[in-house]
Amino acid sequence: TSRRKFIKKAAGVGAGMLIAPTLPLTAKSYRRILGANDRIMVGAIGVGGMGTAHLEALLGMSDSDNITLAAVCDVWDKRKDKAAALTKAKGYKDYERVLENKDIDYVLIATQEHWHHKIILEAMDAGQHVYTEKPMTHTIKEAQEVVKAVNASGLKLQVGVQGMSDDSYITARKYIEDGVLGTVQMAQIVYSRN
Repeated sequence: TSRRKFIKKAAGVGAGMLIAPTLPLTAKSYRRILGANDRIMVGAIGVGGMGTAHLEALLGMSDSDNITLAAVCDVWDKRKDKAAALTKAKGYKDYERVLENKDIDYVLIATQEHWHHKIILEAMDAGQHVYTEKPMTHTIKEAQEVVKAVNASGLKLQVGVQGMSDDSYITARKYIEDGVLGTVQMAQIVYSRN
């Protein structure tokens, strides 16, 4: 798989929300153009439950998609160390160290929600593509800042909304529209863990 194909795949073909750049790529976004056989270097920021699930998926794609997990980061040493052992990647406590690594092509952000906006902007400024867990931001103003950064940088951003992009909602709507369920008076969706 070429780097271009991987970035397209990772940037949200069918899996999430893609904010496409409308401006040409900047010199900064060209800082590390790879050949088709070069490894794609990934840094993961936030390696708790969701972050670790992403790491496991990326490890499973490592050979087929030419990926190397180059850095993992978490403020909790136990998580950081466990992720570093799992991936054989360098572990960091400070996400800014991950963003300083010029070998990293894209970062995965699975931190607490209130950090997403700040880290997205800093990653874009560092010239790195971004995959972030939802929500992308907490306010419209923050979202506008992110869109502006994506458009200015020419980098890719994907927001992980896989749970909202499976076919269960479309199927339920079709059943309602086709009258399979009769007259629907009320609907409630619950997602519960444990």
